[in-house]
Amino acid sequence: MPLPALLRCKLLLGFQLAVAGPAAEYLSEDFFPGFHILESLNATRFHVYARGQKSNTPAVVDLQNLTFAAAQARVESLLKIRPRELLQPPCAFFTSDGQKIEDLQGFEENPVIFLIEAGQWMWPAVRVGFQQNVTELPGVSLKTLALRPVIFEVQNFMTHQEAAEIVALGQKQVLEDSKGQMQSNDLKLGTSHASFRTSRQAWLDNELSPIIAALDERTAMLTRIPQSHNEAAQLLRYDAGNYYHMHVDWTELDYYPDQRDIWMDSHFGHYDRLATVFWYLNDVENGGETIFPKHQQPICNPGSMGGPTSRSCRSSWYPETSSCDHGLKVKPRSGSAILWYNFLATGRGDRNALHAACPVGKNETKWSVNKWVRNKPWGNSPGEWIDGHPALKRFGWRDKTSQDFACHIAFQNQFPGPVKLYWIHDGDHELASISEKGSLAQLSYHGHRFQVASGDRRSNEVRCSSPSSDFYITRTLQLTPSDAGEL
Repeated sequence: MPLPALLRCKLLLGFQLAVAGPAAEYLSEDFFPGFHILESLNATRFHVYARGQKSNTPAVVDLQNLTFAAAQARVESLLKIRPRELLQPPCAFFTSDGQKIEDLQGFEENPVIFLIEAGQWMWPAVRVGFQQNVTELPGVSLKTLALRPVIFEVQNFMTHQEAAEIVALGQKQVLEDSKGQMQSNDLKLGTSHASFRTSRQAWLDNELSPIIAALDERTAMLTRIPQSHNEAAQLLRYDAGNYYHMHVDWTELDYYPDQRDIWMDSHFGHYDRLATVFWYLNDVENGGETIFPKHQQPICNPGSMGGPTSRSCRSSWYPETSSCDHGLKVKPRSGSAILWYNFLATGRGDRNALHAACPVGKNETKWSVNKWVRNKPWGNSPGEWIDGHPALKRFGWRDKTSQDFACHIAFQNQFPGPVKLYWIHDGDHELASISEKGSLAQLSYHGHRFQVASGDRRSNEVRCSSPSSDFYITRTLQLTPSDAGEL
């Protein structure tokens, strides 16, 4: 039977008509690794937009006479998606409102389909200001605040009364000093939790109160990820001056090169906190913002998803960990919430999701809740140790017989002014800014070279020597080993 005239027209016009088709509102000027859009031409024939980009000329894929598994394999082959590793979730198809597609009927009934390599639904960011309604939560909508990283304002997520009820519940709890997961070098150096985090906290299980159970269910409806993937709510109290320095909510395995239990717990990087839904429970007039210091920075090395995204590249840098001077700030307001993704849609952690809690102002208190959403059910058993797993090389598991392992490097600035730190490797890669009298420590690798600069002035180069190297930045802009004394 001949094709209908309108369908023939769509096939002939190709790209121009596709942009005006049902996928148009989701296509972005930006790109999102691992996030792909299919637009139906008929029940079995689709335009495929790689990485959700408007500028991409779409490929056409025909899924006629295929099983669902064969159809998925054909689309993944077209997009050159890498085979899944052990413990890595499979890619998945979704409708435009986040319902998972698991049969051919889903292809036939939906004009727009998303393929997400991470295997769980992730709302499309598209552009700053883009708004989407959450159909299962009347009145609740998502407004895109940022693309790098992907951050949404969740409008009407909870009422002021609900927020006040959680604060009242929190005031009855025994709050403990907040602690983080210690990186290998922090353990070695005896770093205190209070040096980077000074809030107090309590875990609020669903059995504690109907409001906690209701918001847990509401979180699952918002994220379109099963409730079984939600961690317990982490209530936080920040008093005046309290803060949480820059960190990410996912496990950067290269910072844990010799902690086997963490590698197994995280399934070699394939089991982690995909998303954070952050609830603000009261107004804070001075300070207390959530800041995203790498806002609008590029995704480094996005085309090599077989390896980790890089920490640095052109136009990408890390400020001093305690700084609240640069980035996107979200002010605490009672009953408001934000959602951000800690992963890229590839299933790799997003380094641009670095964030911090700025110090709370004088005579103020900030109440908030972390609601973390995992990419697999919470409480998953640790993966077994897998010799030869690709993640061992990708994230630098420490081989005791090798000299190519991680080492700790630290800098203390005695130069009369701020300096920029560079990693020297196939050119200069700006890593961070170190304030006057400030310091910076990070994990590197044996033999990696570094240099600091002030304006056009450059220091000498130094190398990281395992297990650790510590340097002064002298008043004459030289890097000197700390055991040489202050100069």
